[in-house]
Amino acid sequence: MGWLRNWRRRRLARGRNLPALAWSYAEASLPGLRRLGWQERRQLEALAVAFLDEKSFSGVAGASPDEAQLASIALQAVVPVRELGLDWYAPWRSVVLYPAGFVATHEYVDDDGVVHLLEGPLIGEAWEGGPLVLSLEDALRPAGAGSCVVVHECAHKLDMAQGEVNGLPPLPATLAVEVWARVFQQAYERLGRYVETAEAGEDGGEGGAERDESLWLLEGQGATLGQGLGTLDGSYGSGGNGCGRRCDRDNSSIAAFDPYAAEDPGEFFAVASETYFADPRRLRRAFPEVHEQLRQFYGWELPSGRGGMSHRSR
Repeated sequence: MGWLRNWRRRRLARGRNLPALAWSYAEASLPGLRRLGWQERRQLEALAVAFLDEKSFSGVAGASPDEAQLASIALQAVVPVRELGLDWYAPWRSVVLYPAGFVATHEYVDDDGVVHLLEGPLIGEAWEGGPLVLSLEDALRPAGAGSCVVVHECAHKLDMAQGEVNGLPPLPATLAVEVWARVFQQAYERLGRYVETAEAGEDGGEGGAERDESLWLLEGQGATLGQGLGTLDGSYGSGGNGCGRRCDRDNSSIAAFDPYAAEDPGEFFAVASETYFADPRRLRRAFPEVHEQLRQFYGWELPSGRGGMSHRSR
């Protein structure tokens, strides 16, 4: 019944406009929105109206978002799926908002069967099967350039569509799984070596242990767009922001990335995705091949620099 759903979305968009303040909030995290043309803004606004209609929002711990704040979160959330389509978000329905950062508790069982409890501060989280959990403060006022917690957590949701959070979402037929895996693995390993070296107090080298190359490729993966959209797995936090052709001896561009991106391949994909939309120049400088893979995956990019224009890839 996709045609009926799309008809309903178009009807909703004709009868509702978002508050102007919603765009101001969203532009704080995604500056490229300011340089979009009228038609592109209307397209995103229509998607945001549909997102607001199809998702349920709830404030906890005293969070009480107003209409403009909710609309801003919706605007940011639909940026990654402008070309992919809003149905990528169909498997989950709830958005939970904390007033600010929160402490999350997670349980896991190690190889010996011992149960462990982990607690840590987060500003966002994507739960298995939903919901999307966000700090309202950080969604509206990002910590710095290149940070967009809404896009970061929505990227986790896209990643979950393949069945496991590993940095390999369902890819369109135009993207080769082998190329994606190679590009992301090399960038992830490079960032990991840089972080390990920096933490060891060394200056500029790229030593450190080699990462497991199997992390990006799981047996049987390589689904095309539209497959595996009903499966969710994983529960992950939020972070900041990933090498390619020119960086073998130059770490300056990598240094601008939040080391949280080196946590695991799923976090690297989410961080690279938020940087792709929030600060595309930074991603191009550090990992141009990752930028190109994301451009082909998302199908468009926000403009960067004065007088820039957005570009479609499909």
